[in-house]
Amino acid sequence: MLDVFIAVVAASSQALTAYWGWRLIAHPLDPTDTKRKRRFELGFILCAVIGVSSVGIAAYRGGNIASELATIRQNTSKPPQVTVNIPANPINPPAPSKSKGFLHLESVDFVEKTLSTDSPFSINSHMKNTGTEPIYHMHIYTAVVITGAKGIDSEEKSTDLDRKIKTQFLKDFNHKKEYSKHSRSQMGVGEGIWNTVGFQSLSDDQVRGLISGDERFYILIHARWDNEENDTNICRWLQATGSAQISQWQPVWHICD
Repeated sequence: MLDVFIAVVAASSQALTAYWGWRLIAHPLDPTDTKRKRRFELGFILCAVIGVSSVGIAAYRGGNIASELATIRQNTSKPPQVTVNIPANPINPPAPSKSKGFLHLESVDFVEKTLSTDSPFSINSHMKNTGTEPIYHMHIYTAVVITGAKGIDSEEKSTDLDRKIKTQFLKDFNHKKEYSKHSRSQMGVGEGIWNTVGFQSLSDDQVRGLISGDERFYILIHARWDNEENDTNICRWLQATGSAQISQWQPVWHICD
């Protein structure tokens, strides 16, 4: 905008000088009118100074513009170098968070009322989610075992028997096709699941042994669900009942060593 103003000033001073020159030629001044002659002389001088100054200023600014254009050309002759830092993907993706749900053996209930050779002997086991969030794709396998315990008179012998029973159980269920049938897609907090297992019949030795303690009754449960680091394995055995009347039992369960 300033360059345009300077150009207009320079052109106006030249036009005014040309007009005054034409006026003096067409209407010469009276030689005796010195005052008017002096005014024309000052006007010509002022127009000359304005014209020369305007041209000089325009020429100076033109040099600066040329310098600025040269700088712009130099700066844009090569594209700017842009560096973008992109974080590398982790080699190992984070593992899914561990489930806060948990299966707990809530209760074990006997189905029959009497221990005898003429009726089955079975239990209902109740597993419950006592965690703080649901669990998914749960599998449960439950088994019961009656084995001889006569002569188990020390803690060491009892521990050896427990380990033998648990080892055989874990070996057996890995080959059970029924395992995949005992599944559930989701179990909410506080929800549970029942499972009934047992024997179609008992022998006389088993009935007498469970009453006296010469036979030991085990319940074993294996459970697995998504996002759980370790499987849940439960092993309990029933203390000698002292009676064949199951309805009168106050069962004592021992945790396997």
